[in-house]
Amino acid sequence: ISAIEKVKIQIHTPVVKCFQTRIFKGVKVGSSPAWLVDRLKAYGIESKNNIVDITNFVMVEYGQPMHAQDISKLPGKDITIREAKDSESLKTILGTEVKLSKDIQILTSGGKPTVILGVVGGKETSVSNETIDIVLDAGNYDSRVIRKNSRKLKIINETVSRDDKFLDPRLIDLALDRATGLILELAGGTYYT
Repeated sequence: ISAIEKVKIQIHTPVVKCFQTRIFKGVKVGSSPAWLVDRLKAYGIESKNNIVDITNFVMVEYGQPMHAQDISKLPGKDITIREAKDSESLKTILGTEVKLSKDIQILTSGGKPTVILGVVGGKETSVSNETIDIVLDAGNYDSRVIRKNSRKLKIINETVSRDDKFLDPRLIDLALDRATGLILELAGGTYYT
């Protein structure tokens, strides 16, 4: 992968203990196979598309949340993790507009919020059927901060139910490897670390 295609990662908060990404190029986003839809349904999770379903399935299987973003929708060729500014807001993947404050940690790209760290992804960079290239991330964070932020924002979901507890940082590699295998099998493409 050339330097021009890489996504630069910067971390400006001690809340992040470990953060890893993988880039996938040339994936085919579409419906998930029946076995995957059925397993998510049994857990109470609605199927979205093969990429999102894989991240949810691996989260249930390994306990490690992860998130995929459409690289073409990133405002910059970066992911920067920092504290939000009081004037910022984010539309979540559920369509809710959330007002942020300086004690909330976020992922940004091109200076714009894209994800609330360890809590919920943003609508603007979410994976859709038109997505071709994605950046997949998994992290290990200070669970006390995630718990405080999710309660403050009144967002409780499957991701939060895991990130607000202690997670073994070794899960990141296992989960990324498992998700990588499933993405290559169900969506094709190539990946880079």
